[in-house]
Amino acid sequence: MKVVFLFDLDGTVAKWNCDASVEDTFAPGYFRNREPETKLIKAINKLAKDPEVLCNDIRALTSVYPIQYCKDDKKTWLKENELGDFAVEFIDYGQPKSDYIIDNENQVSILLDDFTKNLKDWETNDNCFGIKFLNGINSTKGTWEGLVLSANMDTDAMYFTLKAIINQLAKNYNIQKQKEVAWNNKKRAAQSCSFFVCLWQFSSYLNWNKLIKKRLLVINHRRYKNG
Repeated sequence: MKVVFLFDLDGTVAKWNCDASVEDTFAPGYFRNREPETKLIKAINKLAKDPEVLCNDIRALTSVYPIQYCKDDKKTWLKENELGDFAVEFIDYGQPKSDYIIDNENQVSILLDDFTKNLKDWETNDNCFGIKFLNGINSTKGTWEGLVLSANMDTDAMYFTLKAIINQLAKNYNIQKQKEVAWNNKKRAAQSCSFFVCLWQFSSYLNWNKLIKKRLLVINHRRYKNG
């Protein structure tokens, strides 16, 4: 079983700048100079070092403009803010993050993001779960009713909350898979049993036919002698 935990950058581990215009975000160095969400960064690093966390893979998943320096800025930002050891996956700006999902049949994929649309798109896939990061400027419309993590929590509270969510989702997935295996085994056993029942019935039918034919031959022989 594989469990992947992915975290967003803008508005999640990197604080959102409400005063920036769209033009500002295109400027070289804009993303590199974002203020870090320090408590969350520490919580993610604690998750990665905890052997009790049932997670095989932790990585960043972030949208970028199709400009090379935007990717470079974000890679540099991750290195400068204690997240450089994690792999990063880039999605073109405007593309659903759910397009990143590779194998939702054989793994649990958990996304931590500040944008409800990303999370809802994510959860339309099997075994994919979203956690909304409440950063203090989002969640004004109340459209997200799922799992949440608040910027108001301290590092330990964030860490324990994420650990509990990840482990519970992993266990639920494992239980579901065990049920599927048990059901498939029962189904195969029933099919096998049905096959042998049919075989026995067919064999009985053949034996009965042989017996009838034998009796008919005896009767016919007697009639022939008496005739």
